[in-house]
Amino acid sequence: HTHCLPGARVLDVSAQIPAILKADESPRAVVLHAGVNDTTQRQTETLKRDFRSLIETVRSTTPAATIIVSGPLPTYRRGHERLFRADGLHPSRVGAGLLSDNISRTLRSI
Repeated sequence: HTHCLPGARVLDVSAQIPAILKADESPRAVVLHAGVNDTTQRQTETLKRDFRSLIETVRSTTPAATIIVSGPLPTYRRGHERLFRADGLHPSRVGAGLLSDNISRTLRSI
């Protein structure tokens, strides 16, 4: 299952985990791709703390699942324009395709 939470920050995602990972489901893996909306705040210690909280929430909800953290993506860099939308944060179609391929490859390896 894929769940998208447009505009969400890491703690917003964490708050949704219990509803997303229902007790009757037991996923083998959970991929967390979050954090790009937090990077504009430029508070790395806060972001690290928020990710720890997110991971602990997933771990307590589905203890047997492998947790894969994907994100946040690096922000726009000169020469990589085709990978990002105009906002310089979110991936373009090309960037999203690369991200999807990388996540799929990772999931096949576990």
